[in-house]
Amino acid sequence: MYLKILGSLLVILGAAAWGASASGELRKRLEELEYLERIIWQINGEMSYTKAPLGEVFRRVEKRIREPYRSWLAGIRKEMEGRAGLDFGSLWEKRTGRDLKGTFLKKEDRDELAGLGHQMGYLDVRMQEETLSWYAGRLARERQELLAGLKEKQRILGCLSVAGGIFLVVLFF
Repeated sequence: MYLKILGSLLVILGAAAWGASASGELRKRLEELEYLERIIWQINGEMSYTKAPLGEVFRRVEKRIREPYRSWLAGIRKEMEGRAGLDFGSLWEKRTGRDLKGTFLKKEDRDELAGLGHQMGYLDVRMQEETLSWYAGRLARERQELLAGLKEKQRILGCLSVAGGIFLVVLFF
């Protein structure tokens, strides 16, 4: 009897822990979007201020950011300098898919970021700046939408995970 009660409590606690973990992933995605927006603004600011080529802009920005974004920009820069045979958009897309896979960004976030390289690769500096500004604004809107529903989603995840745990206990008890 005590083992059944203990097992039931462990199932409910496990389900609650899963809900807390899923809730934490939502918060981390929000933080990743915010950090990515800051990186985009840094790239835009360096381009506007220095009028340097993209490789030099990436070199300056990568010194001020954390991993894995530092490796991402450094990889793009090194492949640009090494003339890897790819156009800028393809290079950006390849490195984005490879280097940012372990982040809390959703696949859709990474795909949209990968597409940004195709928009930047052939434009003049002013158009690149405007494209980066547009993308940073899109990130800000995405963050606001996520933030608006975050508390409710976290509450729902918590309730559903505990209810699911209780359902499992009733089902197997």
